[in-house]
Amino acid sequence: NVLELMKQSLQQSDAAKLVLPVAACLGATFSVSTMIVVIRALTIHSSHSAFFRDLFSITKFVTEEDIVAMLKQCAKDSFIKAHKTSNHGDKRKKIKSEIVMKARKQERNGNGATSNESSNKRRSKPHDDHHHKKYSFTHDKIQEAALTLIPTDK
Repeated sequence: NVLELMKQSLQQSDAAKLVLPVAACLGATFSVSTMIVVIRALTIHSSHSAFFRDLFSITKFVTEEDIVAMLKQCAKDSFIKAHKTSNHGDKRKKIKSEIVMKARKQERNGNGATSNESSNKRRSKPHDDHHHKKYSFTHDKIQEAALTLIPTDK
């Protein structure tokens, strides 16, 4: 049975066991930013957060970087594949981002921070590039198998 083989493969990966069931609920294609919001909501901001952490045996706080790393691991394992972001709309976002960054830089420089300090602070911020990335399951049977990882007995 292909579904059972896929399920066994997913169960061998800690990353797959956490992110792929959530991803499977979101659909065949999903964005990193949506995954981050959903996992945070389920593990932190929800009245059901303890249940969710217990359900998926989460023993530590899951950071944004953890989620991105788990998605990358799942892509490396060929469970999902990354999609290149399109340039449509990205140019507007880039221009808007540049305007905001310039304003922040001017504000920081006005408050005594040097240009180098401002750019270092900006560089140390995680994410942005991966937030717009989308992934999809490499096969519908993998998505189906990921759904079966959600325990129904709890």
